[in-house]
Amino acid sequence: MASNVAVKLVSILPIPLLQPRLLDLVYCLSSLLSSHQVEVAIPCATALNLVISNLSATSEKAVIEALKETEISICIVRNIKNCGAQKIEYFVEMASLLSTILLRWPSSRFPVCNDVELMKIIANMHTRTDSSIKLVLLKLYTSLGIKISIFYLPLNKTKNISLLSSICCVNYLD
Repeated sequence: MASNVAVKLVSILPIPLLQPRLLDLVYCLSSLLSSHQVEVAIPCATALNLVISNLSATSEKAVIEALKETEISICIVRNIKNCGAQKIEYFVEMASLLSTILLRWPSSRFPVCNDVELMKIIANMHTRTDSSIKLVLLKLYTSLGIKISIFYLPLNKTKNISLLSSICCVNYLD
């Protein structure tokens, strides 16, 4: 599939070689991200994550504008809400891409944090035992700025510590 080729292309070639067509790649991958086929959406998320993670300072502004234009944060949130909890790999790739975008583009945090349905899905994912889920949740909570405010959730302190312990794989109750 083309999305798998894009992952290979982005992971093998250095970003400066992709520079002349980087925006075209970002626009294409962003539009394919909303595909209802998991086999297409996962590699697109992986490729976009690689692109965003390895951006140079000169190309960052143009790529961020392209992501803003394609409303990628809204698309990722919709993807997680529609099917994120069903497939672990899908959730991990979408949440990882979202956290990468939120770290690079802080102004997109507010609408994501205020999405109650998404926050419930993310909070419910901490019960999964898969280490990839725990790592992506830690990255996502950090990118949302929740790492400090986790103790102010409307749960009791023991549950909050338990939640943080399960995410970080550390026992804070001892």
